[in-house]
Amino acid sequence: MHLLIKKMKNIPKQNNNSQEQEGHLKEIERLKNIFNLYKEMYQLPGMAMEDVEKIFMEKYLPSVKKFDNKIEERELEKIQEQNLANAHRKKELVASIIESSLQNLKSIMLKGDDLQKRIIATNIDILDGAPSVKDILELIELGLDENQSLSVRLAFLNIETILEETVIFGKDAREFVEEKINPLLDILEEEMSPYYYWQYIFIILGRSINEFKQETVNSLKNIYNDRDTPKNLKMLILRCLLVNKQKNSYQNEENIKEYISWYENEFNFSLYQDQVFNVDLLKGEMGKDGGRLILLGKGLEQKVVSRIMDIEAFQQWRKAYENPEIWKEADFDYVPVEPILSFDNMKDGKVRASVGVLGMTLSDYARIFPEEKSKKLFQQAQEIRKILEKININYTKTHNESHWHDNNFCLKFERTPEGEIDLKKLPRLYLIDWDHAGQNK
Repeated sequence: MHLLIKKMKNIPKQNNNSQEQEGHLKEIERLKNIFNLYKEMYQLPGMAMEDVEKIFMEKYLPSVKKFDNKIEERELEKIQEQNLANAHRKKELVASIIESSLQNLKSIMLKGDDLQKRIIATNIDILDGAPSVKDILELIELGLDENQSLSVRLAFLNIETILEETVIFGKDAREFVEEKINPLLDILEEEMSPYYYWQYIFIILGRSINEFKQETVNSLKNIYNDRDTPKNLKMLILRCLLVNKQKNSYQNEENIKEYISWYENEFNFSLYQDQVFNVDLLKGEMGKDGGRLILLGKGLEQKVVSRIMDIEAFQQWRKAYENPEIWKEADFDYVPVEPILSFDNMKDGKVRASVGVLGMTLSDYARIFPEEKSKKLFQQAQEIRKILEKININYTKTHNESHWHDNNFCLKFERTPEGEIDLKKLPRLYLIDWDHAGQNK
């Protein structure tokens, strides 16, 4: 009798497992059918179809098979509530720091934690307590001090104000660079990977050459033309020359192609440059507001990074990625979503996803290419946003509208039959950085 009861108790469990397994198999078949119908939409420019098929069969599909999206409802709700609470606290902290007096801002720079200091750095142009250029420069000087952590010093190094003539602290600009900037760059060269080091050299050179004096432009040209100039530095200077509003001999098709090729193959992490201050850069991680980026092993790191994010955000990203029909209906002949190669579960509702790194940002493209071309891409960006809203994906759920910015759209240039970059065709636009996504209710 006891044995019979035990067997009867086990029956529903077996049925439930069987139903779940059957549902999982149906999901696998659905994805196979979708891929067979729309695999061309997952093919990146310059990528062989056999590689697309190999990634799907050997990476993506096995990830789906072992992925567990049956997380306890209460656990998922708890994660979501915690994410929203953290985002709310961050907003309150930012608001309180922005409204602080100059005395309090200085106190934070001396005794506050790194997050508070980085908030000052990223909001320095709108701080209520630092209305004058002199006040701002004083805070920047405190932020660049050698006693600050590396992440704080990098955050203040990123402030565009230090590139302007006003940032002199009553001294010669060269003296300022020698005292504050060069020592920090020496540390970076010793301790950071070449990708990060050249990225910050880029920041020192400036995002916009148009603010530079003519002698600075001439100096950059001399460095560019020097045979001994390292390739990465050479390309970063070329980028400055390409975005110069005053037309020059460097703005030609050959140079533009060389820069695009370098950006896609050698320096593609620069597209994450605004989010690299939140963790220890020396441990192979790039910090972000919503998740993390981890660089993979040498040899792969130029092509793939691994994102870590909450499961809710990942599920929305996956939903947008696995529904090519939606994009086809909107006249896209490709899926304009950051490519997912593989993924797996982690603890506490996190997901690790390996992604293909793309090329230059929409922001960069608009600075280099004619307005009529970039205008079409901006229109596509708006269309992508409308489609996500239509399928109830909230791309900025745990952030704010500022997350919809041009650096979160990246490009991949079309190729000619010979495999060369095709500048005559409009590049493809992809939405990246899904860390703050959620579902509209």
